[in-house]
Order: sequence, then C-alpha cells, then structure tokens
Amino acid sequence: MPPVFSIQQVHAPPEVAEGDPVEVIVDIENTGGAGTETLDLSTSDTLIGSRSITLDGGESASTELVWTPPAPGVYTVCGAIQESERCTEINVTEARCTVNSFLQSQGIDAEVPVVGETPCLLALLGGIGVGITLLAVD
Repeated sequence: MPPVFSIQQVHAPPEVAEGDPVEVIVDIENTGGAGTETLDLSTSDTLIGSRSITLDGGESASTELVWTPPAPGVYTVCGAIQESERCTEINVTEARCTVNSFLQSQGIDAEVPVVGETPCLLALLGGIGVGITLLAVD
C-alpha cells in the first residue's frame, strides 16, 4: 500500500513584527502505508523550505520550519505534501522601534542594519538611563 500523506494543520502566530523569525509548525498524517514524502512550505511566490518526512502507516507527526518575512505585509503561508495543502495567514507589521531611530534620538547620525528585537531592547535600555556603547567591528 503506498503512503497517503495529508496536512492536518499549519500553525503560526497571526501577527509578527518585521525582522522577527516566524516558527511555522505543520501537522502531517499518513493514512496509507509507510513511506517518505517531501513537505514544501511556501508563500504565494517563494519557497520557504522543504523537509523530507518519513511516517509509518497511521502515524502522525509535526515538523517546524523557521522563516523570516522579507517586509511588512500579509502573507499566506502554505504547507504542501503529495496532493494535500493547508495555509495560514500571517500579518507582518512594521517594527515599532529601530536602532537607527534610537541613535538619531541621541543626536547620532548613523545607519545600522539590525534584525529582530535588538533595536527595541536598545531603545528600552536607553530610555531607562542605561548607558550603551556601540562598537564598530570590521
């Protein structure tokens, strides 16, 4: 009997801030015989990642893929395996604070590329009077 894989659910937070990685969890079930299939995770125009999934007949599993959205917006993220596909929507909001806006508020003219929560932490620490020293490393 050949394997019959299906996506049961795709889990992801409904909203994340720009630059933050998103943990996408896909629940998969095999109602056929034992086998291995490829799970693809994608948005409407980009393959996020693939993973080989091996399940015995009647077995279920969850797998996690991490994705960092490229810009603010609403993304439909879909998991697909064999003929089965399930999707979820993720709203990516603009980052509420950045290290560059923090530096400018301190009278420093600089452009610093930063990902994730680091700029918010810097702004919070600076806002409560904690001294911060930034070092340039080549």
